[in-house]
Amino acid sequence: MLSEEILRIPQSVQPSKICTLLKRVAAIRLTRAAHGCQGKLGELVQLQPGTRLECCGDGYNERTIKVYCGGTFYFVFRQDIADAEEHASQQSLTSDR
Repeated sequence: MLSEEILRIPQSVQPSKICTLLKRVAAIRLTRAAHGCQGKLGELVQLQPGTRLECCGDGYNERTIKVYCGGTFYFVFRQDIADAEEHASQQSLTSDR
């Protein structure tokens, strides 16, 4: 069973990092439950290349992470966004030169 903290939908987002997807990735939408800030797992969707993700919390296991995009929270696989994070890191290094 998933903990209430993992399924919690925060009132505001304070991202630990931001990345832009380079490829299409699968995501599980976190939908608002009937009471307050509690969420529940929703449908499986695909996020398109170019989508900007704000990483904002732990996933439901060590392989996933909670992200925010376009007013909605999702769980995505860390490996799926690793390429985007690496690309952003390389872009930052290039622009610093």
